[in-house]
Amino acid sequence: MALPLRYHRPVPVQSQSYASTWDPFSEIDDLWSRMTNLFDQVAPDRATRDTSAWVPVVEAEEHDDGYVVKAELPGLKREDVDIDVRDRELIIRGETTTRDEEGKESTKTETMLRRRSGSFYYRTSLPADVDTKSITASMRDGVLSVDLPRGQEESARKVEITSE
Repeated sequence: MALPLRYHRPVPVQSQSYASTWDPFSEIDDLWSRMTNLFDQVAPDRATRDTSAWVPVVEAEEHDDGYVVKAELPGLKREDVDIDVRDRELIIRGETTTRDEEGKESTKTETMLRRRSGSFYYRTSLPADVDTKSITASMRDGVLSVDLPRGQEESARKVEITSE
């Protein structure tokens, strides 16, 4: 989504009354500037952030024997996804490229399907009772499932993805 451009109106030099000098657009401009400053304070690195990055749809479930984190990654292969566990955090990242598929011609019009592309990144903190040495991951039909069993072991490692 693109943000609207700001328009700066010239301020009149001389005025005869308050009604003739009041400019509602200058108030909007002032509000715009204050909101920009507020966003700069909250997220100062937003200008350098990668705009092609996206976050997959992720859900987490708790079971008696542990936790399961599921991420929707349609069209991705397991080679395109990296899972790391370090400092009590689960990190899922990867990259997909644009693929165009031309559809069948119907009534003299061609259809084209364009899929999401770019890098993705997801990070979440792990509960204290997760056994990080026993974490497993599998991918089936575009859904990545990461099993986080309960335990007390803690270490940093890379998790390999298997197919179901």
